[in-house]
Amino acid sequence: MKRFISTITAFALMLSVVMLSACTSNELKEFDRGEVSGNAYTSKYAGITFTKPDSWVFASDEEIAKAMDIGLDMIESDEFNEEAAKMLTVTDMMASDPKTNSNIIVTFQNLKRTKNTDITLGEYADTAIKNIKTQMGDNIDLTVLDNKDINFCNDTFRKIAMDVTVYGTQIKQYMYCKKCGDFMAVITVTDNTGGSAETYEAMFS
Repeated sequence: MKRFISTITAFALMLSVVMLSACTSNELKEFDRGEVSGNAYTSKYAGITFTKPDSWVFASDEEIAKAMDIGLDMIESDEFNEEAAKMLTVTDMMASDPKTNSNIIVTFQNLKRTKNTDITLGEYADTAIKNIKTQMGDNIDLTVLDNKDINFCNDTFRKIAMDVTVYGTQIKQYMYCKKCGDFMAVITVTDNTGGSAETYEAMFS
């Protein structure tokens, strides 16, 4: 697990954030952190369950806290849901294949903090793609293969599929976005094996 926060994982975290101007209001709808039990992660808030392959591993709370640059005591406290509602972005789950470093990350972006509670899934996807290209500059070659609404986990998600070369490494990137109250739930898949989107979609219900 020491290499979990790798260059590719850090890139996946970047993909799941649409950074816009922040406001200071904390009058937000309640956030509810997901839970890991055995091989499954469930977010009742987003209405999704992810069942990992046996060879994959979930990140620990310590690793998730590190990804968010917060203390372990905060993420393990009873007040975390309340505190998370004040954050710009919450990392809720990270899972990876230690052999290939392919990984899946679930994040929630606070749309009220970015003054974008009325943003549509299409607008969010277009802004995310634009910001990825802007943030990475000459270090990225990105081709969008798919950008459309799909039925996923019995709900409407925006799917973005991309072929990406970043710092000379070729990967596939799949993103699935859904609005949850004042948050945008974002599932980001980074694949290093040429795996199809359908392979990863089958891990969710």
